[in-house]
Amino acid sequence: MTRPLYDEHASRYDTLFDDPVEPWVDAVAEEVPPPALLLDAGCGTGRHALAFSARGYAVTLVDAAPALLAQARARVPDAPATLADLRSLDLGASFDVIACRGVLNDVVEDDGRQAVLDRFAAHLEPGGVLVLDVRELDATRERYAGGRHLEREGFVSDGRMEGDLLHVVERLGDDVSDAVIRPWSVEEVERRLAAAGFGVRTSTPSPGRPDRLMAVACRSGDPIPRGGPRVPPR
Repeated sequence: MTRPLYDEHASRYDTLFDDPVEPWVDAVAEEVPPPALLLDAGCGTGRHALAFSARGYAVTLVDAAPALLAQARARVPDAPATLADLRSLDLGASFDVIACRGVLNDVVEDDGRQAVLDRFAAHLEPGGVLVLDVRELDATRERYAGGRHLEREGFVSDGRMEGDLLHVVERLGDDVSDAVIRPWSVEEVERRLAAAGFGVRTSTPSPGRPDRLMAVACRSGDPIPRGGPRVPPR
């Protein structure tokens, strides 16, 4: 079942999820400062992409939800934009940095998780950096112990953990969906990154979100010097 927030109610996404963009953008910029070629993998409505562009990154947009990607295109009209599943991503281009925030929680199958990281490795320059944000398993279990209920502007969400999976029932008007989310352990993140050919530099809580994990990984090759990635002429 698709999530209405990604489709017919996508226009309300930013109203319901309006956390500040700066902590994530700052975290990525600390790893690879602009100018740099940046792939916003799972860009959603483009709020972060717009901030990256304003910092001086040459941004490329990718998302699997047409309604969300349409908003990102409108926000950052100069950025190349592609509708694609990250598990089979093939842009025919490479980047200095890939920023992927929150998206991989929705990929629940083992093969799909590894496929995404393999495709990320294929889209990075040697020495390129992946900055990845996912839900952390133990912290998510703690946060949802006993269930978690949210109501905001007609949006109702009820989350509960069942084993290693987080089930979130979302209601918007007459539309109901049961989203299945699979948090990541630190061990799984580091194991899958290594299998994709990455060297993991750090794994830390995400800025402002202790229930999330931020992993910074470098593709094999000489590291990109800070402030030194190349940007093609416009």
